Amino acid sequence: MKFIEAIKTNFAKLNLTSAIILIMTVCLISFGIVTSYHSLTTILKQKKLDTWTIYYQELESHALNISKVIDRRILRNSTVVPTARAFKEYYREPDVILRFKDQKNLISLKGPFDDLIKLKSLGIPSHKLEKKWTFTGTTHGIIAFRTFSQKGMKYDIGFEAAKKGVYLVGWKLPIDKILSSRFLNNKQSLVYIVNMSGHLIFANHHKLTSQGILNRSIVRQYISSSFRSGQLEFYDEESDTEYFGLFLEIPNTNLIIFSESDKNIILSVVKKLGFHFLMVICNFMLIAIILTYLFLENILKPLQPLVKAAEEVGEGNFSVKVPNSGVGEFNLLADAFNGMTESLVLRDEKIEYLAVEEEKKKVLKKELDFARTVQKTLLPSESLPKISGLRVDSCYVPAGSVSGDWYSHFYDEKTGDTIVIMIDVSGHGAGSGLLTAMAVGIFETFHRSYSGDPALLLKLINIALFTKARQEAHATMLLLRYNKESNKASLYNMGHQFPFVVNCQGESIKCKRIKMPSDYGGMSENSTIYETQIDFNVNDRIFMFTDGLIEFQGIDTKPIRTKDVQKALLKDVENKEGVLINQLFSEWKKRLGNNEVPDDLCMLLITAI
Repeated sequence: MKFIEAIKTNFAKLNLTSAIILIMTVCLISFGIVTSYHSLTTILKQKKLDTWTIYYQELESHALNISKVIDRRILRNSTVVPTARAFKEYYREPDVILRFKDQKNLISLKGPFDDLIKLKSLGIPSHKLEKKWTFTGTTHGIIAFRTFSQKGMKYDIGFEAAKKGVYLVGWKLPIDKILSSRFLNNKQSLVYIVNMSGHLIFANHHKLTSQGILNRSIVRQYISSSFRSGQLEFYDEESDTEYFGLFLEIPNTNLIIFSESDKNIILSVVKKLGFHFLMVICNFMLIAIILTYLFLENILKPLQPLVKAAEEVGEGNFSVKVPNSGVGEFNLLADAFNGMTESLVLRDEKIEYLAVEEEKKKVLKKELDFARTVQKTLLPSESLPKISGLRVDSCYVPAGSVSGDWYSHFYDEKTGDTIVIMIDVSGHGAGSGLLTAMAVGIFETFHRSYSGDPALLLKLINIALFTKARQEAHATMLLLRYNKESNKASLYNMGHQFPFVVNCQGESIKCKRIKMPSDYGGMSENSTIYETQIDFNVNDRIFMFTDGLIEFQGIDTKPIRTKDVQKALLKDVENKEGVLINQLFSEWKKRLGNNEVPDDLCMLLITAI
């Protein structure tokens, strides 16, 4: 970690030119190493394939030549196929003639062997010779055997055989002398020939002996495989050398020729080529680095004034300018830098302006928060007394800091009337809040001097809105008057959402929406008021609400419909305090999701008790 931190620290101290040159140097060296490695690996693989191919073709050529030499040594004329009457002119005089007494013993008719000899002593495993020429090493030299019948002995060899049977005829071949001229001068490879019984017939090096020949890796490879030819790359611990090994059966014989070559000698050309190639890459990289340095030094020189100017900007001097002393993109860079400093000056001016505006917003927010606190005091702080015969469950959610929705109620002891009013001033915010506060003031005055005429309250608020708002804003109003002794309720509407009335008398609950068409408040000095009277007995309910409940629609959700409200009212059989209001509010909030509250929400459930 300390080493890495030291590199980071020193790198940070470099100037731009040095840093770019260092990066380019590292990239070029990395590219050279990767390219060299890939090229050398490819060449080495290809050279190995070429070596195997040439090596095998050379060995195959030797095997064919050996087969031809054998034929020339035994046959009188190997180019002409003899006829049935001229076989004795085809073969040379044999050195050994043996007749099979049985499958394991032979009788000597000609040659240096005893009168009776065993087939195994000749190194021949079976009386059935599978090859044309079967070579074996004996105390009398290397002999190539071939079987003939009695008839063949007469016509092929010219030997009058006295008895019928199978004859084993052999010719002495000094194969070591024949092959010495071909392989003894080969210093790069070990070449040796072994027959299929495991006897060493020829070797071009004195360290190869019959006792250890079967332990050679390439020989073991031949014994364990079923192929007539093959190859192997192996390591010889005795000589501490890596070898390329090949084996190939010599055609028409029981001989296998093996060849082992030193891998380092074979691939020495590749190593020299790799060294020269590496030198070329190194020289190329050195020249590239020098040219890069000279090029970048000349190109990046105009950056020095820009660097100094950037330092001054960092210290807070935004009035600095950079001269156009470069060419091409450097002039564009200088223009861009000068444009940036000018924008920084404008930004500072804008920041000062925004700071002043932000301060104003803080003051305004403080005033709005205070107005909201005051407006909350305008809502009823106490429930209606039991003597009024009503219970009011409410929900109030403002859209902004100051709301345009409002409700209130009072009980008048003189007349026994209970008044519940709901107002929805258009819009929301400070303007709506001021109009709402004006309506609250009229309501409080009306409350103190209540004379039994609820419609008068709506008329007074309508005139005030018309006079003060000048038709730029309007309001909807819904008022309920209830008298417990008469079990009657009167509803007064001025443009508000139609209320729901739930009748709980009888065996089933009935819910209907009372249609009360009328004008908006504040749009005319004489806006119409719709009035109706209903029976309102114990457990009956009236649901009043503003349009914030049913007009809201989220991005992925549908708004609450009046049918949904009606179903909720019918399901609320027990009518526990606050349950229905909370259910409707939860559904409204669920559909709202993460969206901002679009409009004020106010709901009242009025129950006769």
